[in-house]
Amino acid sequence: MTKLCIIGAGSIVFANNIITDLLLMDELLDAHKDYLPAYH
Repeated sequence: MTKLCIIGAGSIVFANNIITDLLLMDELLDAHKDYLPAYH
């Protein structure tokens, strides 16, 4: 049972990291839209 809890917590942290990275990427792309014509 403890292994399942550890795996569950790890996957939640992993998912949160991915979401945070995606949000940061979105903000960076928004900030640099002027420099990224391909993004439009």
